[in-house]
Amino acid sequence: MRNILTNNLKCKIILFILIFFPGKIYTQFRWTTITYQGNIKRIIYQDDYLWGVTTGGLFRIDLINNIIEKYTNIDGLSSINCRTGILDENGNLWVGMSDGTINVYNKNKDRWKIINIEPGKLTINDMQFYKNRLYIASEIGISEYLTGKNEIRSTFRNLGEFEINTEVNTIFLYKDTLWAGTNKGIAFTDINSPNLQDPQYWKNFTDKDGLPDLNINNFEVYNSRLYCATNIDIISFDGKSWKREWVRYGKYTFLTVKNEKLFACGEKGVFKKEKGKGWIKTGNKIKNATSIEIDRYGNFWASTSGNGLYILDNNTFKKFDINSPGGKTFAGMIQDIDGILWFVSGGYENQGIYSLDGNIWKNYTIDDGLTSSSFFSVAVDKSNRKWFGTPGNGAMILENNNKLSISKIDTTEGLLAGSDTPTFVIVGDIKVDSYGNIWLINNFANNGKPLVVVTPDFKFYYFSINDGLSSNELNKIEFDLNENVWIGTAKNGIDILNYNTTIKDKSDDVWSHISTADGLNSNRIRALKVDNTGIMWIGTGEGINYWYNGKVYTQYGALDNYINCIEVDPVNNKWFGTNTGVSILSPDNFSWTYFTKENSFLIDNQILSILALNNGNVYIGTGNGLSILETPFKNPEKDFNKLVIYPNPFIISEGKNRLVVEGLPLHTKIKIFTTSGILIRELNEENQGIIGTQAYWDGKDNKGVYASSGIYLIAAFFKNGKGKVSKLAVIKR
Repeated sequence: MRNILTNNLKCKIILFILIFFPGKIYTQFRWTTITYQGNIKRIIYQDDYLWGVTTGGLFRIDLINNIIEKYTNIDGLSSINCRTGILDENGNLWVGMSDGTINVYNKNKDRWKIINIEPGKLTINDMQFYKNRLYIASEIGISEYLTGKNEIRSTFRNLGEFEINTEVNTIFLYKDTLWAGTNKGIAFTDINSPNLQDPQYWKNFTDKDGLPDLNINNFEVYNSRLYCATNIDIISFDGKSWKREWVRYGKYTFLTVKNEKLFACGEKGVFKKEKGKGWIKTGNKIKNATSIEIDRYGNFWASTSGNGLYILDNNTFKKFDINSPGGKTFAGMIQDIDGILWFVSGGYENQGIYSLDGNIWKNYTIDDGLTSSSFFSVAVDKSNRKWFGTPGNGAMILENNNKLSISKIDTTEGLLAGSDTPTFVIVGDIKVDSYGNIWLINNFANNGKPLVVVTPDFKFYYFSINDGLSSNELNKIEFDLNENVWIGTAKNGIDILNYNTTIKDKSDDVWSHISTADGLNSNRIRALKVDNTGIMWIGTGEGINYWYNGKVYTQYGALDNYINCIEVDPVNNKWFGTNTGVSILSPDNFSWTYFTKENSFLIDNQILSILALNNGNVYIGTGNGLSILETPFKNPEKDFNKLVIYPNPFIISEGKNRLVVEGLPLHTKIKIFTTSGILIRELNEENQGIIGTQAYWDGKDNKGVYASSGIYLIAAFFKNGKGKVSKLAVIKR
């Protein structure tokens, strides 16, 4: 037997180039999609590959070379919410999606094809092949798809006595009989009937016919008996009457025959039945099993809904790491001192926290010692400790020095206060200032002190309404360039604290307040972020404001007025996360760019968090996965010492190639001269020849004509004239 447990799997990350950017062609932007693939609907074994059909796309394990490949929207899928899968006679994988399409993987061409059944209108629940036809179970009945003609021949909406458009959960073909499982019982028919759109050709089984449960989730035939997975148990039919199998009470969703044994999967785990014997449990308990497969090496695999993939070892199910984050929600994120990224799943998602070290994901839950399953926020202090805010369990501190060390801060020793329920300690936003002080929100604190400061020597200080806060319900914390503390409230606008660098001494504190009376669009503050020039950007549920030179202004132009988050990248672009995508305001505070699911590879339009790193990578957290965008918005250089020009020689081939000048300081201009000193092209931020810290030349002169072959001079310089000149060879083809 091949022992898969001892092999380390490598995750293959595939990057595709974005070619559409509103109003521009930016081939330098690259997207990566990361999804949660622990909610597995089905696993399918094929020729030493194990496919996983998940609500976060597909994974495929190469059992020979020990490589995991992921397939998402970037790799050709119409969406990521896969519902069911089946192999055709040629070994091609057909995947039914929640968006009303079927995605077909051609294994010979390594390519995806999209078949539109009812795009955007239906969820495809199940599929079965019969000769040159594919039968599709959906929310409105059963559709018959002709594979040779690539068309829907008909849809059967009247399944006997059931009302029209009854949803079909599962279908099954056995000896020319088509079985349909619904939540109202069973419909069945002779597949060769002259008109399956006519309800008279269908028959039904309901509770009137002795059906023990009406909720039918899957079918299988074993030992000449029809078995059904239902919401209460496995039931079976001998051709005359129905009976309950009494496997174990609970919902079952999958049945299959392997090695002359019948297997059932459900919320209580995996069970098997042999001829002439009763049902016995396979392996230890795993929750919500959804399917099983046995590969040619004898390895027994089991998928689950929400708990990932397992492999059976000595009758014990062991978790098989598919290198996926622990949840689909990315409500907050930060990078620690070691470069590891930390993500929180949100206040009530119960998915714990996840970290990304290079390409490796690690997931942490209560089973690993966490004090909570849900987290609002994450921050990193000067000692590289990770601080997390929870909706009821106070604050949690995680140290990861060789081994995981977890500590909790709550009402113990009076460090934090409970809410209306004394033991229910709510910690919202957490931020660390430049002095290393940890500022956290202790919301609805019953001691009246919702703003808490923890100094680097672990001393606690508190601020209350009596000190100058306007509310006991706070949302966000931010620091301006003068280290004033900005506190966004839920109903009262913004409180600003100038504590004159003396946290212990409140006598010199100066408080000020901003509200709708001062020009805010709303007093409910959802996001705060200071930009590189000192402007404070304010996100509300009714649009964007900014504070500059003592006044509040309104910024128009975002996709949506409901602002979830704000980030500022190294070159001072402002990124606003909304429920309809990402809006990016350029450093000139005038030009806008937008990313949505519709115009890019963004995984979801509900943007919950954004993190821009100095290397130009922007992490966009959504309610349905993580999008990573590789941009030229890197931390700018102070001089031209790291200037790189490529390719050199530059081959001009009718717009197929572009010259890149990398490592630019901000506010640089590029001029391209012939060796005789004739200026042929200027690149700058205004004409979009320079984006962030990179310049791009398409090989054309100022008149739009491609430059001739020869040697050219590339001059990069500041406004004061200082700069650097490099030679470039151009070859025109």
